[in-house]
Amino acid sequence: MGVNERLDYFLELDNYIGAEEWKQRRYFYSGGNIEYIAKHKDGDAESSDGGWYVWKYVFDGSDNLLRMEGYKVGVLDDRATLGWI
Repeated sequence: MGVNERLDYFLELDNYIGAEEWKQRRYFYSGGNIEYIAKHKDGDAESSDGGWYVWKYVFDGSDNLLRMEGYKVGVLDDRATLGWI
């Protein structure tokens, strides 16, 4: 199983794992690739609220996954500035 197939598998599992704990999930894409996944324990949380758990995905020019960073906890609207590598 290649890296991108593993990412697809992870994203599918993500819908089930911790479903009771995470009340809200948001997915952000760039150029067809997932760039961020964000989760919150409050189903009514706004993107401007704190407490979002955010993961960042980095791809190379051939759309191969290079790394997954995170999680970082913060304001979802500020996800690009949460101190990524």
